[in-house]
Amino acid sequence: MSAASTAPVASTSVLPGSRFVPIERFGAVMGLATLAHAWLLAHARYHAPWLIGALLAALALLLFVVLGLRTLWQWWRMPLRVRAEWAHPQSKPLVGTLWISLLLLPLLLAPANMLAARVLWGIGALGALAWAWHTLGSWLRGRHRLAHINAAWLIPVVGVLDIPLALPALRWLPALTPLAAFALLFGALFTPLVSALIFARMALGRALQPAQLAALLILAAPAAVASSVLRLVFPAWPMLALGVLLLAVFLLVLLLPQFARDSRAHDFEAAWWTLSFPLAATTVAAQLNTPWGGSAGLCLALLLLALTSAVVAALLLGSLRLYWRGSRAR
Repeated sequence: MSAASTAPVASTSVLPGSRFVPIERFGAVMGLATLAHAWLLAHARYHAPWLIGALLAALALLLFVVLGLRTLWQWWRMPLRVRAEWAHPQSKPLVGTLWISLLLLPLLLAPANMLAARVLWGIGALGALAWAWHTLGSWLRGRHRLAHINAAWLIPVVGVLDIPLALPALRWLPALTPLAAFALLFGALFTPLVSALIFARMALGRALQPAQLAALLILAAPAAVASSVLRLVFPAWPMLALGVLLLAVFLLVLLLPQFARDSRAHDFEAAWWTLSFPLAATTVAAQLNTPWGGSAGLCLALLLLALTSAVVAALLLGSLRLYWRGSRAR
């Protein structure tokens, strides 16, 4: 779920400007970085154009720098507003998008600059662990309402699951294999608990607002990331990795048509970038599992790559139009 429709710190801006830029905009970095990784994997496996992955990686890095500088500026100029966003029950989990971005970018940076990749990963890993501890602790203290529950509550869990993804690229295996096992077990424990709360909110609460529709696809992200971790760090369990991938695909097939149907009557919102990461993460998992999926697995990987690329292209176009309209209005 996006805080854009409910939290008091919301903004419709998608790129830095004169208005407040919410922390959830790092979700665009997550989607772009993961899709870039998927294209680079496709280049290595099927000789797909390398340039597409390289351009997406450059765009993800550029957007991260711009949003990072904007976040620091907002902490300096609008500290009360930023604190309100980071403390609000609905937007607090979205801070995890910052730490996840720091965990994904090393996948793209490692071949060019191992030191920078390791530094970013270290900051992201510590941030993801600390924010998951803080966020889950705040839930245990209570004082929340049913309306506070949203799909973004899974982001701290996904953040911890993302920690092992870059370990092979950073050459930190097998030394940090126990950390990867911890991340998988953390996800196995908390994903069902939080998902049950989200489904209860959907069944018992009010209808979702347009800005919340795309975030439902986050329900597929833990399975997609877990499948990639199993394949990269625990290759002795290929069938388990493939089964978890199929769970992610099932959730996408369940949720994506609902978003397409319910969003048809609404204008584009920057919060819709939330759907890019679950799609891209499932695409990466499909690329990694093609050795065991056979020809069907290859078709699935290519279909997901095409679908995710089309969705991200549409999101980029919608964001540019939204920013252009906002710039003209100012």
